[in-house]
Amino acid sequence: MNTNATNTNKAAFPDLSGKVILAVDDVKFNTMLVEKMLTACNAKVVTLSNGHSTLEWLRENKPDLVILDLLMPDISGYDILTAIKSNPVTSDVPVLIASAFTARENLLQARDLGAVGYVKKPIVMSELFDQVRAVFHMDGMSVRDGMIIPQVPEKAIPVAPSFVG
Repeated sequence: MNTNATNTNKAAFPDLSGKVILAVDDVKFNTMLVEKMLTACNAKVVTLSNGHSTLEWLRENKPDLVILDLLMPDISGYDILTAIKSNPVTSDVPVLIASAFTARENLLQARDLGAVGYVKKPIVMSELFDQVRAVFHMDGMSVRDGMIIPQVPEKAIPVAPSFVG
């Protein structure tokens, strides 16, 4: 058995012990995927499927991180993000966007509303973990000067120093 491969795989999982992460997406598969990935890192993951239940849950709870879809049936992810950032109790909660939208204007709008990162759908575990590490300042990564943006097609968004953490 190759123990190096096992150790490398274990190291790829950030330790999220004690972290509460809210995953919001109207597609059940997406929230199940995020939940499976992050519970493997010892996080407590709460999944919700619409904007109304998200805003209601946030009235009584404060997660360490929100992973938010932009396209929701009842309230858009942009409106949920605005509500999170305009509430003094939750304004400091980091929000990662998880979306199939990769157009420059979508990413910039999310960043301008307060999102700190972006994970492209379909969600790839390594990309999600990179964003989570940056949010929680693990492995020397941090969010500086706004949104951290993973590799996306160059035509989708120009990567400028002010966007990269």
